[in-house]
Amino acid sequence: MEYIYPGRDNTIDVILKAENDDGDLVAQELESVNKIRITIGDIVIEGETYNDWPIKWSVLESGPTGKVIMLLGKNDPTPDPGLYDARVDVFSWDHPDGIFWGTFPVTVETPPVEPTE
Repeated sequence: MEYIYPGRDNTIDVILKAENDDGDLVAQELESVNKIRITIGDIVIEGETYNDWPIKWSVLESGPTGKVIMLLGKNDPTPDPGLYDARVDVFSWDHPDGIFWGTFPVTVETPPVEPTE
């Protein structure tokens, strides 16, 4: 379970994996990715540059890491509080219509009440 805290800087870090020829799940190379879309309820959040928020992904010369880091609590709008299956779609020049990667469970917490002075 992952958590989104509206108005906060908490991140969600995931590793995108797929089966190789031996049937093992391995981290994927994300160098050719040009967009990642996360859909939570009716809210769509897109990252179109690997090194910029709200969604960053790892592009390393040292090999595939599959690492995706999401800063979703600062999105406007933020999904309503509750439990969701967040959908992940990955786009590249070879796959301009996107590849459905899967889902992960996420809870959107109630926004905190800020103390008044």
